[in-house]
Amino acid sequence: MVDALRSANVSAIAFVSGRATRGTGTVWREAAAYLAGKVVVYTIVGAAAILLGFTFPTWALVLLRKLTGPLMIVVGLYTLGLLRFRFVVGEGITDRLAERLLAGRRGVPRGDQTLGSTGSFLLGAIYGLTFCPTMVLLFFGILVPLGLRSTAGVLLPGFFALGTAVPLLAFVTFLTLGWGATRDWLRGTRRVDRYVRPVVGTVFLILGANDTILYWFL
Repeated sequence: MVDALRSANVSAIAFVSGRATRGTGTVWREAAAYLAGKVVVYTIVGAAAILLGFTFPTWALVLLRKLTGPLMIVVGLYTLGLLRFRFVVGEGITDRLAERLLAGRRGVPRGDQTLGSTGSFLLGAIYGLTFCPTMVLLFFGILVPLGLRSTAGVLLPGFFALGTAVPLLAFVTFLTLGWGATRDWLRGTRRVDRYVRPVVGTVFLILGANDTILYWFL
């Protein structure tokens, strides 16, 4: 989960940082548009996967549910650093799309480009197509199977996207307070990460082991 939050917000924080000198209103407006783009993409992709899952036969749904526990164990091991995955789904195509979006502003430093709300929304939607290993496991391996348990499950991806945006909202808040506050916040998150990561990884291992025993052996 720690890596998922980081990957979900690295591009967003880099984007917002380039707006630091444009005033509080502009920073919040473009950050909100960027976030909205990611939420829309997450919601569409997740809802489509869940709706597709509803067409699966019962045995396939049972298998998906049984895989949730083992996948949680994998997430836990990855979070603890005991497993390593070196891939990012969609990275190549999203980088190319982002370059195309920014191509109309050649000769202007990226941090000085004014995309406006529409451009910020599109950029957020583009980067919403990028998934790190933890995000793939959480989103498609855990969230989607959970969403299949209820017809209201199609709403889960949207809430998930909003949840991953908390670090971005915190960053924008500190950014509007000044760069000194932002640097202090970033240093604080690094310190917290050292303590939170082992806890999160251990929790996923325990929950995954419990779920695996419950659905595979009982």
